[in-house]
Amino acid sequence: MVSRFLNCKSFKADLNKVQQQYRASFLKAIDGGEIVTSVRAECLCGSAEPEKIASYDRFGLPFSAYICRVCGLIFTSPYISERSLGQYYNTFYHPLTFGTLQEDINLFSKGQGAKIYQMVKPYLAKMDLKIFEIGAGNGSNLREFTESACADGIKIESYGLEFNQKFVEYGCKTGIKLTDESLSSYVRNCNETFDIIILSHVLEHFTDISYQLKLLSKICTVDSIIYVGVPGLLDLKNKYVYCCDFIKYLTHAHNYNFSLSSLKYIMNLYGYRFICGNEKIESLFKVDPLYGDSLTQCCEANYQEIVNYLKQLEDYRFVYNLIAHTNWYCKRLVNKLSRLKR
Repeated sequence: MVSRFLNCKSFKADLNKVQQQYRASFLKAIDGGEIVTSVRAECLCGSAEPEKIASYDRFGLPFSAYICRVCGLIFTSPYISERSLGQYYNTFYHPLTFGTLQEDINLFSKGQGAKIYQMVKPYLAKMDLKIFEIGAGNGSNLREFTESACADGIKIESYGLEFNQKFVEYGCKTGIKLTDESLSSYVRNCNETFDIIILSHVLEHFTDISYQLKLLSKICTVDSIIYVGVPGLLDLKNKYVYCCDFIKYLTHAHNYNFSLSSLKYIMNLYGYRFICGNEKIESLFKVDPLYGDSLTQCCEANYQEIVNYLKQLEDYRFVYNLIAHTNWYCKRLVNKLSRLKR
């Protein structure tokens, strides 16, 4: 594998003052036992022979990345234990990741909620929907989804979970029914099912995907549509936000890193049928118990394909970054010109 990924001394994290402060506090919390970490010994597919491909993440923190030689799934170890997640997301995640202490900041790109609506729209069969988002931030996705649906005459009831209490308070003030409960607690006390489930950049944060996907199925019906959005591993050549750099893509908060094929494999493994998707990854699934009865016979994720992709990405990183930057700038210019014409 690429030596730069394994040599933490060759990487200097580009952090602002807020990030530097919270990085130091986070490391202190780990050393003092305030934040507990655990080691992941095997992949979700059951293989116990992973290959270490990176020794640190984008913040220069000692959270290593491993790739499964069997299915190609990349996972983080050590990882933040389930019992420490509430404190981590309430205290460290947002200032460290976004470099700001503002609680009204949108965790998702503007228009993300509207984009999710357009993706699920062809599959909607009702004009009265209940939607539920895990990791809802301050509710921006839910608000945008609701606005787009209402414009088409669809009535929406929106609910969501978010660890950060300040975000919950902000979202509730805007009319979103947010709570800081855990998924297990919410499902245990929930007496209803939802038509749309949104997992936008949250599945990769799950510590126990098997357990959490089983919980999720309890608030779904066979007609429920599950949107899954994660940062696609095989789309890094187009990601200016990461400078087309695998290390800048990695973060300790992400327990898993998916290609579309590895995501489909894991979702199928736990009883979810693939509807559509792309390598970005923006995808739709439905609950299908038949998929959960046995292991998928052929794992589509290819270890060698991902290794080759990462090596090529590293070899031509500066070229890909220049192309991605140019495309990003052109899109911004086109958007500005469009607004001026209006």
